[in-house]
Amino acid sequence: MKQPVLIVCCVLIAIAATAQRFSISGFVKDSLSGESLIGANIVRLKSSAGIASNAHGFYSLSFPTDTITLAVSYTGYRRCVVSFKLKRDTVINFTLSGSMLDEVVVNSSQADEILESTRMSTISLPID
Repeated sequence: MKQPVLIVCCVLIAIAATAQRFSISGFVKDSLSGESLIGANIVRLKSSAGIASNAHGFYSLSFPTDTITLAVSYTGYRRCVVSFKLKRDTVINFTLSGSMLDEVVVNSSQADEILESTRMSTISLPID
């Protein structure tokens, strides 16, 4: 009678040990101004699981114990990749730098007929 109970206890302990999850959290900010980057993407490369930073630049992810590789990206900034062994709750603050985009100039040479017309919401239907 003691043997089945012992087996069940061992199985439950093994499941609990492997199911332990830890959190990774922190802030994503601009390296020059220190301004929070809203909507920065934080992605685990192995599983493509990720999240976007909130209105304060804060993010939080949860994974089981493993080697984690995170990629942090934001439009106009260089991507940052970090690898580490997740053994406990971890705080990692990212500071992204360097604009990868050059200045973009948009020119138009043709006049827009809608802006030159005073007619709004009209449709012409030919009647025979």
